[in-house]
Amino acid sequence: MAKINGYLKNTLIDPYSAVVECSDVSNEAWIWKGVGFDTDYGYLVICQVNAKNRLGGYVGAKRYVFRFNGPDFEYHDVVPSMGLMKK
Repeated sequence: MAKINGYLKNTLIDPYSAVVECSDVSNEAWIWKGVGFDTDYGYLVICQVNAKNRLGGYVGAKRYVFRFNGPDFEYHDVVPSMGLMKK
């Protein structure tokens, strides 16, 4: 959560107004960013974030998908496909 909170603090206009609801860390998962990209593997956390805009009003929840894999940490804006690994 520290990496996620740090990311949101640096990217939101008013991070202190943010209402953040996140899933638990997934089991091993994959994420595919679209045509021309490889499949990335790791652990996913999906968050719904509602924060204020420049006018001071809440804009509605936006989905954020974060992928962790060892030291790798990525935010994915658009995710055409993702899922859990089959055991």
